[in-house]
Amino acid sequence: MEIKKMERVIVESFHYDNQDEYNPHQKLDFKLEPVYHVGPDGKKEAAKDGTYVKISLDYDLAPKPGDLSFAGVISQVILLQDYYGNGDDLSDEEYQLMSQPLMETLGTIIYEVTQVTLDQPLNLEFGMKPADNQ
Repeated sequence: MEIKKMERVIVESFHYDNQDEYNPHQKLDFKLEPVYHVGPDGKKEAAKDGTYVKISLDYDLAPKPGDLSFAGVISQVILLQDYYGNGDDLSDEEYQLMSQPLMETLGTIIYEVTQVTLDQPLNLEFGMKPADNQ
């Protein structure tokens, strides 16, 4: 299966708060939903070369350090070429490949917003394991 980007990453919503108190949390929910072409007769038509899906990231973050929080939704329409399933049988690696552009966009937005608003860019590293103390 090959993943082809059909649209650029879309920031559907972005919210940023500077909280009075720090309440660390991280919610990253991914959703995969089919996308269909609607024909002239008004009926949904499946793709002939695979499955079109919209992958969405719904996030609510308050990362360390500090008292900042971020929430919103980012999405992208992609083609899963030569794949005709509903996504239940996709591997973790395939989900990571599909979600990578969304995670990169979220990291870039947070970096840029904190650079402009606080003059201190916040660089988030999602999915990174802590280094061993040696």
